[in-house]
Amino acid sequence: MPTKTDPEADAVSGATSKAGVDAAFMEKPGLRKFRILAEFNQSLDFNDRYPASAKPGEPGYSGGPVGGSGQPSLVYAADIDLDSGVHVYKLSLEGHGAADGRDGSIDPDLAGITSALEIVADISVAVQQNP
Repeated sequence: MPTKTDPEADAVSGATSKAGVDAAFMEKPGLRKFRILAEFNQSLDFNDRYPASAKPGEPGYSGGPVGGSGQPSLVYAADIDLDSGVHVYKLSLEGHGAADGRDGSIDPDLAGITSALEIVADISVAVQQNP
């Protein structure tokens, strides 16, 4: 599991189709509890709070030399316990990343987030363990 001192993810995927994505991950020996995070972003998703016209240092600046990307990524999470008997976990919205990508923190304040809330309708993780 990534931490601030060891931030490498166990798995990473790329662009997701509108129909969804299926991904399979191998269980790590001895790992019974972990947290799964899913991050979503739509490029050029500007709004009044995150305008294309924002400059470095101004509120709503979303990075980049051509106006940035607009609203920040949204991060969803679920805590998985392989010993709980639960087989499907629904991820919940935790917050957003930094609009300009300055750090890896998750900010729970969703003020000013608009259309980015419509990128994902539902995220679930199904746990299947080998016998």
